[in-house]
Amino acid sequence: MAETHVLGPCHPRQLAEVEAIRAMYAGEGEFHMTDGERAALEILTELEEGASAPNYLSISFGVHLLGTTLGGRHVSAAFAFPRSYPEQEAVRVSVECGGLISKQQHERISLGAQQAANELVGDEAVLQVLQTLQELAWELEESTDSASDRLILDGNCKDADDSPLVLERKVIWFHHIKSTQKRKDILEWGAELKLGGFCKPGFPGVLIFEGESENVAEYVKRIQRLRWQALQVRGQEAEELSRGQDLDSFRRFQLGIKELPESAMSELAANCRQVNLEQLFLSALKISR
Repeated sequence: MAETHVLGPCHPRQLAEVEAIRAMYAGEGEFHMTDGERAALEILTELEEGASAPNYLSISFGVHLLGTTLGGRHVSAAFAFPRSYPEQEAVRVSVECGGLISKQQHERISLGAQQAANELVGDEAVLQVLQTLQELAWELEESTDSASDRLILDGNCKDADDSPLVLERKVIWFHHIKSTQKRKDILEWGAELKLGGFCKPGFPGVLIFEGESENVAEYVKRIQRLRWQALQVRGQEAEELSRGQDLDSFRRFQLGIKELPESAMSELAANCRQVNLEQLFLSALKISR
């Protein structure tokens, strides 16, 4: 016969927290439970505080941070609730990074996430741990980019003025763009980085833009740091120019990111068709011609 334990005051707090996290990360592919984890949760949900439960039953689940990347892939975290969490024990965290990162980077982000959990004993910790995980991933991504930039500069024997200019274009698909602050950021960052293009908010969201390659990379990095239900860079192209050429004369879009109405997908298509970028636009919708 399986050994049992009495469900204490931590039990309702655990159930409430997992439901809150599931509601917050309700996008496709964000919240994850195996069949076994789901079955255990269903059983525990039926039991009240003071009831007896088999020792093998516990709450565990995973969260995929689809908008937080490290080494080219999104970051995920698996959580397991000990019996006396959150009152006396810390939640157990396992960080998964499928991207190209070093062992030291993985250890740093894993230890940082668990340390955040350990410091929150007594409180529901999962949301704070996820926020810490995002911050650590951004810091590691920034340090990796900086190291790569230094390596390129150190290994470049040619004068910087001899390197070619690259006019780059990208199109990003979003599950949705609704937040007024995110929409404001998209427009303001585009102006700051001297980009041109269009943003179609709503469901789905589409952002198509062009500019100097370094500015385009910075723009994408900033956008990815915002929390999104889902986003994908679905198309890109580049034109390499010599230093004697004027980048602005090769632009297809006017400077500035122009926001269109949420219902203006056809208008966006027409604008792209007018400057011979219809195929790039269609790649956002996974349509090829």
